[in-house]
Amino acid sequence: MSYEVIVPVRFLFKREPDNVPMIGLSSLHLTHREHEALTDDVALNLLRAQGYNVIRMIQRDENIISINFKERF
Repeated sequence: MSYEVIVPVRFLFKREPDNVPMIGLSSLHLTHREHEALTDDVALNLLRAQGYNVIRMIQRDENIISINFKERF
């Protein structure tokens, strides 16, 4: 199978073993046909197949700030 399109994706997932929500970045390697049919649900399933415990996709115009208040500096 020849991959033609690399799609960067951002998503929230739960880190193992403590289930802390984290921001994930990955790339999906898709054929042109798969890219045309890509929806958030399809991307979620592809990421879950890669082993991520995905909560939801992060949209392009979304800004998410993560702060760990337990961390001491």
